[in-house]
Amino acid sequence: MSSVLKQIASLKGIQFQSYKQNKKDQRVFFLNSQNEGHGYTVLVEDLGDIDDNVNNTTLNQLKQKITFLKDCDHLNILKHKEDFIIDDKFIILMEKCQYSLKTHIQRKYLYVQIHLQVFIDFALQLLNAVEYLHSKNLYLSNFSNENIFLDENFNIKLHDFGLRKSINTLQAYKLFQIGANQKGFHYFAPEQLNSSLETYVLQTAEADIWSVGISLYLLAGSNLDHIYLLTRGLQQYQKQMQINEEMNLLLSQMLSQDPNKRPQISHIKQQFEIIKKNVNFKQNFLNTGYKQEEVEKFIKAQVMYQNDLNKESLQLLEELVENNQNNDMYLAWKARNLARFDRYQESQELADKAVSINPKNYFAFNVKGYIYSMTNELQLAEECLKTTISLNPQFITAVQNICNNYEENGKISESLEMYEQSNLHNPNNMQILINLSRIYLNNLKYENSMKYLQQNIKMYPYNYYSLYYLGLICKATKFYNKSQLCYKKIIQNDLFTVEESLVSILSQLGSIQFDKKQFEKSLKSYKKCQRLEPDENAYVFNVSLMKKLI
Repeated sequence: MSSVLKQIASLKGIQFQSYKQNKKDQRVFFLNSQNEGHGYTVLVEDLGDIDDNVNNTTLNQLKQKITFLKDCDHLNILKHKEDFIIDDKFIILMEKCQYSLKTHIQRKYLYVQIHLQVFIDFALQLLNAVEYLHSKNLYLSNFSNENIFLDENFNIKLHDFGLRKSINTLQAYKLFQIGANQKGFHYFAPEQLNSSLETYVLQTAEADIWSVGISLYLLAGSNLDHIYLLTRGLQQYQKQMQINEEMNLLLSQMLSQDPNKRPQISHIKQQFEIIKKNVNFKQNFLNTGYKQEEVEKFIKAQVMYQNDLNKESLQLLEELVENNQNNDMYLAWKARNLARFDRYQESQELADKAVSINPKNYFAFNVKGYIYSMTNELQLAEECLKTTISLNPQFITAVQNICNNYEENGKISESLEMYEQSNLHNPNNMQILINLSRIYLNNLKYENSMKYLQQNIKMYPYNYYSLYYLGLICKATKFYNKSQLCYKKIIQNDLFTVEESLVSILSQLGSIQFDKKQFEKSLKSYKKCQRLEPDENAYVFNVSLMKKLI
């Protein structure tokens, strides 16, 4: 793709400095020029073979989109600059942006609160953009916070809204389920989803209110696991502590299961304007204890950490700690980063300091527990991790850390008990249910394992581990056909994330087909395993054995 971007830069007569790809939308690139302030947001659409097999449907849809974009004049809608074709790619150049709104949503997971002023400003911008689309008789169909961009001045730029007038409810349900497994589902309203019947429903303003509500709910601090359950009616709206009572009430109304009870967009805007006037922003900024530029740097450091850019992350954290030596969260995060470099003594000192400043800093206790685990001081690790969990029972990472320690030391019953307790505090949590099922499965307690699997599959029917473990149970209990269906469902929906997972599934299929005396099918499965892992002797042997049996 970089070659296409170089051609674009050449056509525009610019020397581009860098580009980055929007993670969710594989077609979108942010192209930065060496000339300050110059650049483009680039949309690249594949048209097929431009000489022989142009996809006319895609081309016509793009032309429709271009027609609308050219006629569109709104601060919060991404502006069209130019469009052309390079080889088999349709290129749309739009105004320059920096990144998606999802960067700001990291605040929930990265322990930084969003300022109320920023939240209200984003909300009003987003509502203005959607209201403008509605005035053009257009509705949202590919909506998520990764399709909302921010420019250099933090103006929201809505991108990739749909031109379709209706939605396939069964297809939407499948996208929703698969997306939930990959943490990237669309913000479908409940009435747009149907698990058993293929119907078409009109795109509506009420469904868009739900989608905007989800976007703001995430911005206020919620998470995708809860939103998945909320959409399915399995959980209620949860009050967010980062926003005030009035905003929580408004969001809860926007996220009503009944579309007729959702307020109109004009009413929502009016309420946000009233809230904006009544909020004492100065006091809120003082209460947060963070400066805006520090918040951005803190977020950037943590995103780098999560993307394994450890040196770059540590450099930013060192700057933050140098200027804020008594900020317990900066200290705790620097400690966690140092631990990744095995600098345990320095890490321990920083984590201890963070706890001395704030005895309720559960993240710092988790870091201490991690360090003790790595230095094989398991009793101290257990104490710190239990403190973490007592301070925040919803912090699943600490639960998994302490259970990993238990299991590595053969304390399976202790691990099971911990997961059972955590399940009481975190009902319907996917990771907890998966681990409970795994432990019971490993101990051949299939009925117990199945209980948690069924609970998980009811909520997450396209989860890799649920289907994989269910396949193992069905195989062990000689329900071969059901076992095969589980593994085929994983393959058909691309639910595996690494090649090793695919090999494991193909190996299980080969084994089942062997047990059913389907030797030719078994041979095909083992041949695929052999191609993926040519040095694995077991697959060489199995291929040879199947050939002899055939």
